[in-house]
Amino acid sequence: MPDEPRNDEPRNDETRDLRNIWQEQETEQMRIATDELRRKASAFQKRIGRRNLREYIGAGFVIPTFSWMFFKNPDPVARIGFGLTVIATCWIVYHLHKRGSAQAVPAELGASTYLQFHRRELERQRDLVGGIWRWYLGPLAPGMAILTISGILNSPPARRWFAIGYAVFAVLLFWGVGAMNQKAARKLDAKIAGLRLLENSPSN
Repeated sequence: MPDEPRNDEPRNDETRDLRNIWQEQETEQMRIATDELRRKASAFQKRIGRRNLREYIGAGFVIPTFSWMFFKNPDPVARIGFGLTVIATCWIVYHLHKRGSAQAVPAELGASTYLQFHRRELERQRDLVGGIWRWYLGPLAPGMAILTISGILNSPPARRWFAIGYAVFAVLLFWGVGAMNQKAARKLDAKIAGLRLLENSPSN
């Protein structure tokens, strides 16, 4: 006569129910994780798009205005400064579009794929802001320095200290922008490290 199941042992149908509940919970957790990763990736790309739009608007003002001043200003030193600034601004726009443009987040990916996509985008933007002196501040510096020197030389003696003060302000501004972007690069690096830990976790 077969042994009857003990009261403390789960029946087959109970075991199947528990297994189904566990699988449903696991699927739901994966869906929530995937949705959260996609939300974070989308929010990050939107921030990048807004940042780039601000830069493009600024370039849309600088390029035509400084080009007009290049042809109209009688001072040859100032014209060199305006010309170099226009060239630098064109380079910045090109580099920003090529290396730092916002990317469309794919509609349907798994959690691990979203994780890799977001991590690669963070790395791309980290490299961009971390190299701010190479592609942004550095190219702008010669033209702005020449314009500042021209302003000091052409200012009346009574206003020369004002021009010198503006030069000091410009140097501090460049330093501040560079430091701010280096700080942003370090924050992105910390986020990348966290995502790498998730990628290397046993569940992935």
